[in-house]
Amino acid sequence: MGAGYGSGYTQAPQGAARTSGGNNAWLFYLAAFAMIILGYGQLKDSLHARKAQSSWTATSGVVSGHEVRRVGSKSPRTYNTYITYAYEIGGSWNSAGPIEVNRNTFYISEDSARGDLADDFPEGGSITVYYDPYNPSDSSLGTGAAPGLAAPIIFFLLAGIAAVIGREQ
Repeated sequence: MGAGYGSGYTQAPQGAARTSGGNNAWLFYLAAFAMIILGYGQLKDSLHARKAQSSWTATSGVVSGHEVRRVGSKSPRTYNTYITYAYEIGGSWNSAGPIEVNRNTFYISEDSARGDLADDFPEGGSITVYYDPYNPSDSSLGTGAAPGLAAPIIFFLLAGIAAVIGREQ
């Protein structure tokens, strides 16, 4: 029996390119795009909080409620923390929320989320609120409740890495 007959195996011509089952570059580009979107959202929130804290009017407020929300229905479950608050401007009270707080903390237990809320933002506790003097119903807790700049930087770096890997695919 000659080579290649009956063996079920044929050899690729010399110099032919071998593929590993397809081009997955689009997956990496999709991941990069998603990370850019997430990073942009985090950056936008952080810059809005910094602007509010530096150029809006500060007043005292009070935490009026807590809420813990489960994220996703499958395991592992994670939780986000929210507060509602009220603040006074010239004798009249405004309320806001729910607004997400402790955004850079990853909670896998509802009890730990509730514990951090009670420690960081106790109901009835006072907080500093920043409001837009031209639109007093627009308020913010400043950088205390916003994501820092580390999160968007990490997302943008991961997007760059994913794009480079996708290009090499």
